[in-house]
Amino acid sequence: MNVQTAITTGLAGRTRRGIIAVLLAQHAITREDAVAFMPRTPAEQREFTRLRATGAIQDAGPNRYWLDRAALHADNEARRRVLIPLAIVLLLVAAIIPLFFYKDVPSISITGTSR
Repeated sequence: MNVQTAITTGLAGRTRRGIIAVLLAQHAITREDAVAFMPRTPAEQREFTRLRATGAIQDAGPNRYWLDRAALHADNEARRRVLIPLAIVLLLVAAIIPLFFYKDVPSISITGTSR
């Protein structure tokens, strides 16, 4: 993973949390409580589209949306099922790589016993 990918992933998570926070702040958690929402940036539009595709954000009419918390939880769990094993594997690789550069250094005797 390069730096640009890491930054993009972090920003997508931040954008995702921002969209969810807006809907929760307006208490848009049922179809009757749907609120108007228009993404402001291209990044927000991409994440909003992805959340709609997973079913976490439901359509309730023209530009009116609500947050399906059960679908959001299911999406979070699906992401977690992928990311946690990936993080474990990356940490194991990071711990093992230095072992390939380990060199056995001959020990030097400090006692200096000679016969």
